[in-house]
Amino acid sequence: MTPAYNPVNRVNDERKRVAWRFRTAVLATAILVAVLSVTTPASASPVSEKKARLREVQAQLDKVGTQIEKAVEYFNQAAT
Repeated sequence: MTPAYNPVNRVNDERKRVAWRFRTAVLATAILVAVLSVTTPASASPVSEKKARLREVQAQLDKVGTQIEKAVEYFNQAAT
């Protein structure tokens, strides 16, 4: 025999779930703030980081450009 339907229990269960989600969200937010505040770089400025990244990307583009030039030359030789 199944237990009788009790809408009060369902409301209480839903409140418990909402409370659990809220506590989890608060805890996750607190952990995220703590981690971000500890790992913030203090030495390098954002501009110097961006310039360093720009140099890395430029080097990669130069390498790809060289590879493309070699491939075009190879194709041109094969086509003639």
